[in-house]
Amino acid sequence: QHFGDRWPMILEAKRKFDPDGIMAPGFIQYE
Repeated sequence: QHFGDRWPMILEAKRKFDPDGIMAPGFIQYE
């Protein structure tokens, strides 16, 4: 992936700071 080894950290931050998924919806696919 584009983010390489940092992808898990990005997913964690996205869940923490945007739990409702309203910022950039569709950018990160959790499933």
